[in-house]
Amino acid sequence: MTGPRARLGQPRRRRCAVRYGVVIVLARIGATQFSESKLLKIYEKMKTAKTPPAANRTVESSLGLDRINLEAIGGGAVRYGLVIVLAWIGAMKFTAYEAGGIKGLVENSPLMSFGYHLFSVRGFSNLIGATEILIGLLIAARPWSARASVLGSALAVAMFATTLSFLLSTPGVWEPSSGGFPALSALPGQFLLKDLVLFGAAVWSFGEAWKHRLCGREIAA
Repeated sequence: MTGPRARLGQPRRRRCAVRYGVVIVLARIGATQFSESKLLKIYEKMKTAKTPPAANRTVESSLGLDRINLEAIGGGAVRYGLVIVLAWIGAMKFTAYEAGGIKGLVENSPLMSFGYHLFSVRGFSNLIGATEILIGLLIAARPWSARASVLGSALAVAMFATTLSFLLSTPGVWEPSSGGFPALSALPGQFLLKDLVLFGAAVWSFGEAWKHRLCGREIAA
């Protein structure tokens, strides 16, 4: 029987088979660790466990979601959304208005203020922009080189950790009219807080590329 009713019955049969297998395993070790009454109680709980109705089980198939890998789509959106942000904002660092816009963030940061001792305001902004574009390109190379994506993602993690530290070093992050912390000002407070999401995306990208690189090594070995 290959009709819809037969297909709906397959998950139920698989669940019953799994339950029966678990009971058999428990029965084999029950002689030393479980009493017969305890085994019966476990079996009854498994037998009466609620399962979603057939109508709910077919929602995904009726919407076509069972044929779409939403996790893969989300992962691609996270990775290449991160790439677009890095490349686009990095390109803007080559403009005079953006160089002036980050000046207050950089000069108050104990981690980055040294840059103004080595470069001009515009020169250091250009260097930051080139670095961001390079990081974006390395992450985007994931389909061809997991190693490059690991490197780019690691650099992105370090970069966003640095920009998040601006929350502690930049004047005006907390809104004085609302009593300060935890009220964030629109600029630069809320502007900087978004980097928490970018930091998380960079960490995910690093972990995914690193895992793929390790799997590739195992296959090659």
